[in-house]
Amino acid sequence: MSAPPDDIWLEQTRYRDPVDLKKLRFLFKAVGSVGPAPLDILEVGCGSGNIARPLAWLGHRVLATDIDEASLEFMRIQGVPDTLELSRAGLTELPAGRSFHVIIASEVLEHVEDPAQALKVFRGALRPGGLVLVTIPNGHGPWEVGQALSPRRAAGWLARKTGLYGPMKRALGVRRQEKDAETSTFNFESPHLQHFTMERFEEMARRAGFAIRARGHSDGPLTFFPGGRRISWLARADCRLVDRLPHWLASGWYFVLAPRP
Repeated sequence: MSAPPDDIWLEQTRYRDPVDLKKLRFLFKAVGSVGPAPLDILEVGCGSGNIARPLAWLGHRVLATDIDEASLEFMRIQGVPDTLELSRAGLTELPAGRSFHVIIASEVLEHVEDPAQALKVFRGALRPGGLVLVTIPNGHGPWEVGQALSPRRAAGWLARKTGLYGPMKRALGVRRQEKDAETSTFNFESPHLQHFTMERFEEMARRAGFAIRARGHSDGPLTFFPGGRRISWLARADCRLVDRLPHWLASGWYFVLAPRP
């Protein structure tokens, strides 16, 4: 089953960069392979709702969780459809007695100390025939290298070390005028704790009881520099090119994980 056309759900997400839209198409296609709406879907680390909201709008029952109250508040400001439930919870704090057709962890596992345990918890909450969808950065890929060299990363590191990041964020909060902001999360204090290789992640997934049903690449070496993904023609070319390149030249990877018997 193919992903729904962009014009059906594009107004429900603030993603506009080609690499983000490529990710959404991959996720939506994988969700469609499980079955038609309504499915019960859990998105952990939902950020400001760029994945959860369009899925709910497409008719799925979505539980979106995040540890960052500012991100959840931003979603509430936008208005929450009846099929979208929000909850402040950690990555493995799944609701007791509930199970899901699909669990999504997008750009999340690199931020936690024990991603292997998270995958095991996800597996236990899947319904028969269900899937776990994961997107992660290549921990040694072009984007990570570019970010490591960027002044913004250095400034963020300095702000965390000096203790200024938290007070600044609390002072600013989530304001009404931020309704039209384009952001994935308001939690800017969560550094990458994991720097995955393809081999390490796939072995971790197998040990957690999954088979890898499908995988994809995000973008690649053409847009590694800060701001590169905002150059639309270059970003679109990069998204196409990377699918022809070795996996270690991709800035990130997408996975469809199915439980093994």
